[in-house]
Amino acid sequence: MKLQDVLEKFKQQGNYAVSLYYGENIGCDDLDIPQDERKIKIVMLPVGYLGEIRKLVVTNLKELENFDFEQKPKVISNPPKYDEYSSNGVYIWGTEDSIKKYLETYK
Repeated sequence: MKLQDVLEKFKQQGNYAVSLYYGENIGCDDLDIPQDERKIKIVMLPVGYLGEIRKLVVTNLKELENFDFEQKPKVISNPPKYDEYSSNGVYIWGTEDSIKKYLETYK
């Protein structure tokens, strides 16, 4: 799956302002990490929750093709702490009421 196809998939799921981050957040010091193992972070805003929820997908190139983008997101603190989203997965943070409403769509 091409990266642009992944980003388009998020747009089609009802997200906007999709942003992509690639690497380990440590400058060029991550060059010793194989390319397909470097972190990919995709941050987006779900439509209908303007300023109330942020959604984050964390994965790497190696797992991108088989990643379950439909999985129920894990709620993390607002603002998020790095250790809460350091593993691959789907995460959300925001206002309590909006999170509750958003998670109801996964039932």
